Amino acid sequence: MTIRQVPSTNSLQRLDKELSMLRRAFSEIARDVSFEYIDSLTSEAAIHRQNYQGVYLIELHTSDTHQDLDSWFEAFHAHWDHPRFKDKFTPSTKKKRIAAHKSLLEWMPLYIGKSKKIGARIWEHINLDLDAKTFALKLRQRPELELGKLRLSTINFAKLGIENYDLIAPALEQAMRDRLNPLVGKQ
Repeated sequence: MTIRQVPSTNSLQRLDKELSMLRRAFSEIARDVSFEYIDSLTSEAAIHRQNYQGVYLIELHTSDTHQDLDSWFEAFHAHWDHPRFKDKFTPSTKKKRIAAHKSLLEWMPLYIGKSKKIGARIWEHINLDLDAKTFALKLRQRPELELGKLRLSTINFAKLGIENYDLIAPALEQAMRDRLNPLVGKQ
C-alpha cells in the first residue's frame, strides 16, 4: 500500500495565488482574442460542423428596428423578459450589461457561452422546448426573434491548440462577457 502525499497548505496557497494572477490576466488577454464568424443561426449545416470545445458568441442584428438605443432596449427587454419565460430555465436581460452600451450597434452581443461541443450546444439554444429543464436561450420559442437575424461566432480551442478547456474556458468566457457585455445571460 502506498501513501499518497497530500500537498501542504502552503503549496495550495501558492497555487491559488498563481492562479489568481493568471485569472486577472484574462481581461488583458480578452482584448486581443477575437471571435471568428461562423454563420447565421439558420444554417443548420454550419452549426453542426462546430464539433469542438471553445467559447461562443451569439449576436442579434438590429437594423430595421428602432433608431435610438433606449427605445430599442425597451422593445427588446419587453420581448425577451416576457412573463411566459419566467422560471423556464432561460437567461434574462442584465441591466448592468445593457447600461454598458452607449450606442446601438448593427450587431448587438446577445449571449456568450462555453461548451465542449459548440454545435450541439447551439442546437439546444435554438431548439429546446420552453419546458425543458436545461438552461438555454430557447430561441424557437421566441416568435418575435427571427433566426436569420442571429449569428454565431466562436473561439475554437482546437484551432488554438488549447488543451486545458476546464481551466481556460470559464475564465475566458467571463473575460469576454466583461469586454462585450452581452444583453442576456446567467451572470
